Amino acid sequence: FSLNPTECGVLLAADKNEQLLFTHDPNMGSQDAGQVVKRLSVNPAPDGKGIFFRINSTGADKNKVDIPIMLTWGELEVVKTIARFSLPHLLGFDKLFE
Repeated sequence: FSLNPTECGVLLAADKNEQLLFTHDPNMGSQDAGQVVKRLSVNPAPDGKGIFFRINSTGADKNKVDIPIMLTWGELEVVKTIARFSLPHLLGFDKLFE
């Protein structure tokens, strides 16, 4: 599952109690739309000690994949710091200002 820069910005700006859902259909706009659907949901952990990332995917063969990942608030800050550093480089802004 890959987030585009706008989705990364939404994730970085999200409040700790906010629930997010990102849905991707790689075949959107074609006759195969809806056969493969990928979802990333982001929810606060029930105990309040972190956040749950859950990746769901349904393939064209109807196989379902469900991957839950829990991060503590400290681990989430590390991920956010890496994203804040990486995004300008991935978008080429570092070359623009050289």
